[in-house]
Amino acid sequence: MTQLLDKLLEGYDKRLRPDFGQGPLIIKADILIRSMGPVSERDMIYSMDCYFRQLWTDERLAFNVSLANVSLNIKMLERIWSPDTIVYNGQESFLHEITMPNKFFRINKDGTILYSQRLTIKARCLMQLQKFPMDMQQCPLHLISFGYTENEVLYKWRFGAERAVDVNAGMTLSQFDLTTCLLGMERPLQRR
Repeated sequence: MTQLLDKLLEGYDKRLRPDFGQGPLIIKADILIRSMGPVSERDMIYSMDCYFRQLWTDERLAFNVSLANVSLNIKMLERIWSPDTIVYNGQESFLHEITMPNKFFRINKDGTILYSQRLTIKARCLMQLQKFPMDMQQCPLHLISFGYTENEVLYKWRFGAERAVDVNAGMTLSQFDLTTCLLGMERPLQRR
């Protein structure tokens, strides 16, 4: 396995995104929400604990051995290109690290990479409180590339809009009911 990895990385330049010069790289994302809360009406911020997964193809890492895929130590991720995804409306986020960093990545033989992280995200939610306490809120989570334009990197939902965000069965919020997850990510968020 070590020889295979060394061979794949020979001449590999992690500064260049996959498909450089060939149109946008598609990054497919999905989220499993483990829990939500607190939701602060005063600060207009909500919090969630989730698994955030990204999938993209880097043909430079395709291999031809009998294994269908290889799960690798996360330190290997430092040696390859990876997305610079940020939560645009995020206030604070952190990676869970008990008992070790809660992230992994796997490479399939065609060069498709799955990168998963367990995160707690606090994000802004501009709430409309005119009907409080009988109000309904839509709290977005805007995912964008920090450094690439939509001509270079394009985000899409991994399983289509119907399964892109999954919620842990039995999850409840103390002051709210989670009624639905509205999805949209096909069109990039425009920076002002």
